[in-house]
Amino acid sequence: MSGIDALAHAAAVTTSYTAALGMPKMKSHSGAKKRFKVTGSGKIQARHAFSSHILEKKSPKRKRHMDLDKPLSRADRHRVVKLLGGNGR
Repeated sequence: MSGIDALAHAAAVTTSYTAALGMPKMKSHSGAKKRFKVTGSGKIQARHAFSSHILEKKSPKRKRHMDLDKPLSRADRHRVVKLLGGNGR
């Protein structure tokens, strides 16, 4: 290897080595992004349970109320915020 080739090789090795040391970016959970939304005041809203099938036996009023998003319980909020990337977006 000539002197110029050796320098180029060393630079390439150093560059790829330092790039590998950087921390990977945190990604928000794509499934959580589709299932939850955050209000302007920071509350997390989700769909109602039992709203997607066996609808014949449910009253129209019950089904109508299931269309509205409901606030997530405090017990589940921490887990969902973590899935959404830590900032609830």
